[in-house]
Amino acid sequence: MSNLEEAVELVLFSAYVKDRRLLSLLLVAKQEEAKTAVLDEYAHLPKISRINDLSVFGLSNKFLPMIYQGRLNHIIIPDLINILQRDPHSFNTLKNLLHSLMEEGVTELQTKYLRWSSERPLYCGVLTATTFISISPRRWQRWLSDG
Repeated sequence: MSNLEEAVELVLFSAYVKDRRLLSLLLVAKQEEAKTAVLDEYAHLPKISRINDLSVFGLSNKFLPMIYQGRLNHIIIPDLINILQRDPHSFNTLKNLLHSLMEEGVTELQTKYLRWSSERPLYCGVLTATTFISISPRRWQRWLSDG
């Protein structure tokens, strides 16, 4: 087992540690380093969903109900590039929602087009990968400051 596979498994096993939050993982490496292939090895497992692209609308309509019902612990996005290339507003809105899912939990969403609420915070881990060149230094600094 490679170090990369071990890291992915540790993150996924976090779903089964009682009274602990789900872990998430951002893999950043050069192209052709098998990031996507390693993530794909785990996409078929129970309570894991793999998706190539994601929006706030898609996340709230497809994945929040699954998380609420206990059918989803982790989302795998094999290549973050599709999301990174969205317009800045869409990207930032999605990034903030994913951050909430990973850190403080989502209890309510209110936008022009959707409404979602839960009596308890919903958490979900995210595993994704990208390359060094797809993240600008400015964006990287913002992410580090966001947590």
